[in-house]
This record gives sequence, structure tokens and C-alpha cells, in this order.
Amino acid sequence: DTELFRFAIQETVENAIVHNDGTAPRFTIRGTEIEAGVRLIVADDGPGIPEHEKTVIERRSESQQSHASSLGLGGTNWAVQDLGGELSLRDSDLGGTAAVIELPAA
Repeated sequence: DTELFRFAIQETVENAIVHNDGTAPRFTIRGTEIEAGVRLIVADDGPGIPEHEKTVIERRSESQQSHASSLGLGGTNWAVQDLGGELSLRDSDLGGTAAVIELPAA
């Protein structure tokens, strides 16, 4: 589903830019082929993602009491899962967060 894939990429890049309070936000996008499919990494030099947001993504589910605070990460997580993939968050080599999207081969 190219629309879901486009949404996931757009939201991840937008998140890297919009939530960066630096005067000149930096981010990189790297894509690689892996044995199971593809891996896309959007890394930034921003302030990082709050722990409660990371927890929601790591659990791969949301509830009324525990959910992402915006459509960006929550929607990206939903889109990636719907595509059969996984979204994970880790520290970026730029000093902020790296959003890692892994999708199976079509």
C-alpha cells in the first residue's frame, strides 16, 4: 500500500523537523535492503522522544490510558504495522532519535 508507506515516511520526517527546537534541525534518511525486506531509518539531532511515547511504540498497542500524544508517531506505528512491519525508536548518531521502520519484502 503505497499510501500507507508514504504516510509513514512523511510523518516520520515531519516529526524529526517539527519537534526539533534547534535553530537548524538536522536529519538523515537511510534506506537499506535487509534479508527480510527493507529498513528505513530517519535520524535527527532533536531533543528526543519522551519515554511515555517510546513505551507506547515498544508495546505496539495503545489504550485509553496509554497512547501516543499525537497522530504522528501513533499513526506511523499503525501504518507500519498494517504494512506487516515494525517501528522502533533508538538513539540517533546525530544526538536525537532514530525512527527505524522495517518492512517485509513484497
